[in-house]
Amino acid sequence: MAVRSNPSCCLLLAAWLACCAGQPALAGKFNRVLSAGDKAPDFSKLPDTEGRPHALADYEEAKLVVLVFTANHCPVAQAYQRRLIRLQDDYRGRGVRLVAVSCSREAADRPAAMKERAEQERYNFPYLHDESQQSGQAYGALKTPTVFVLDEDRNVRYMGAIDDSWRDESKVKRAHLREALDALLEDKPPRTDETRPEGCEINYLEPPEAAESSDARIERLIAELGHEDYFVRERAQHDLLAIGFEAFDLLTAAEEHDDLEIATRARYLVRRMRIEWITEADPPAVKALMADYEAAAEKDRLKIVEQLAALPDGAGLNVLCRMVRFEKSPALSKHAALAVINQKDAESDPARREQAIERGVGRR
Repeated sequence: MAVRSNPSCCLLLAAWLACCAGQPALAGKFNRVLSAGDKAPDFSKLPDTEGRPHALADYEEAKLVVLVFTANHCPVAQAYQRRLIRLQDDYRGRGVRLVAVSCSREAADRPAAMKERAEQERYNFPYLHDESQQSGQAYGALKTPTVFVLDEDRNVRYMGAIDDSWRDESKVKRAHLREALDALLEDKPPRTDETRPEGCEINYLEPPEAAESSDARIERLIAELGHEDYFVRERAQHDLLAIGFEAFDLLTAAEEHDDLEIATRARYLVRRMRIEWITEADPPAVKALMADYEAAAEKDRLKIVEQLAALPDGAGLNVLCRMVRFEKSPALSKHAALAVINQKDAESDPARREQAIERGVGRR
């Protein structure tokens, strides 16, 4: 017997595959290995510029540890040298220890050159060399400089850029690292727990890979929703919300879990994900359009979908992808699917891109 395909289902599937295409699974927003709140990977026997071995455990007396992956040869890292020296001076008395690590294999980053740089710039923090590159891989550091702030329990509480203006310190608007330190020293969460690092690529012999797959991490967090420790349950719930729509399928399955606590929290998270169409990463124009989406009538929602599709540079593409997956109205979901496919087609074919722009569908 011949089986007829459903055109609408095929359309939605094509759109969903387009949404997923080319998007690597990340642990954090920008880090392939860690997310804020994860336990900091341990390290040991990393020599400083005098050949003395260092381990993370050596800093157990520090309230906070700032781990900086850096390199001599990188101009961005060079621009931050004096800022890091001043930061260590400013925070040493408050229990903060800064540790710099180089995983670079460039000639300019060999131990002798590191020693010369540390003496020349009068580094007031250890400068460690990791020939194996294992520490950088364990932390998922891809660029220099990248910083990681570790709390008293040695959990990662902030990771990413030092501030938002490496070229000109006078133009810094967000001092991300200092803001995170100030908050944590007052027993408050950082305003931002992750930013995108900017700098020079670390040339690894083997690229960093996640210690566990994305699905494995989600399954572990779902299991922790039923943990006997309340704080473990709360953290797992927070992390699943941060992962967002990628966890939706596994959470939906967990709604029928035998453990009542897991099932209840899974249902709560699924409801949250259905109604939270926007994320912190979405641009202001998208947030403005989606502000009244949930309360709008279907005809008005259709207009919002069209406006999202018309935003320049594909700004509305991510939320359109969410609509394909989670919008209960078939008409709205199909409308969003068409917009996604148009944008993806335009992106891959310059001629079709120009046609899409004329139709009011911006390219991503």
